[in-house]
Amino acid sequence: MADFSALLALEPKQQLEFSGGSGGEEQTLRLRNVSSNPVAWKVKTTAPKAYLVRPSSALLKPGDTTAVQICLQPTDSHPVDFSNHRFLVQATAAAADRTSNLAKADWEALAKTDIKEARLTVVERAKGGKGGEVQKNYDELVGYVVQLETENIELQKKLKSARSGYKLWHLILAVLLAIGIMKFVTMPQAGAAASGWGR
Repeated sequence: MADFSALLALEPKQQLEFSGGSGGEEQTLRLRNVSSNPVAWKVKTTAPKAYLVRPSSALLKPGDTTAVQICLQPTDSHPVDFSNHRFLVQATAAAADRTSNLAKADWEALAKTDIKEARLTVVERAKGGKGGEVQKNYDELVGYVVQLETENIELQKKLKSARSGYKLWHLILAVLLAIGIMKFVTMPQAGAAASGWGR
């Protein structure tokens, strides 16, 4: 049975960094399906009240990438103690023809050996350096790339459906033009024959 790395590639791979301030900070966890089948995945945390994770689960087609936004919720405790904060990404290979996410009952029915896991720790970002700004810019770029990839996939789907629709539209237009031309051509001849102008 394949291990986690044969199903999904994570970025970052091992840890998420937060400043440890009052919250409201967001990090991006990027997941890419590196297998030849759809992969169902979900993200769990040891501190569910501290984070908003969206989306927390989905089905990822082969080669597709998604961005999971992990938002540190505002808090009154300063600084935030990240020592017990961890994230668990679970993944399982789905049937090739599956198009919808796994329900809770589907996950519960899976054998433990069918669920592959990756763990990420949460650390406080070092204060004072430029690392925070660089990480923020990197996260924004990752989000932008994921958005572009999603838009590209949607545009390819629309283009594919538009190509097949264009052929049908083109055929209908050609038939209508042919009928119109035939009526136009036959009408003057009938009128000319009746009036005697054809001689």
